[in-house]
Amino acid sequence: MSNKYHFASPIISEGALLASSKDEKINSSGISDAHSLLTIREVVPAAQFIIRGDRGDESFGLSLDQNVKMAFPLEPCTYRYNSKSQLYWLGPDEWLLVSVSESILE
Repeated sequence: MSNKYHFASPIISEGALLASSKDEKINSSGISDAHSLLTIREVVPAAQFIIRGDRGDESFGLSLDQNVKMAFPLEPCTYRYNSKSQLYWLGPDEWLLVSVSESILE
């Protein structure tokens, strides 16, 4: 009987992977990804920021868009992402910015 889930390391910046039986690969744990429904890998963020403010304030919104270079999620329980970071909606005036790069705001 095969495991439905397994955990893998070393730390990488990929999310969960769905495996295909025709494209079988062996992961770092020696387990075939094709025999698992879900692979979970740890991603260690280099930076985390809580951002609070009135998104309706034009200067606040413009500053965020220019510095973060990502559209802010405005719908409850949504997020946006790019190759370096994720931006989570926490509330109508609060977001969590998580990045694998320390230079996210440079």
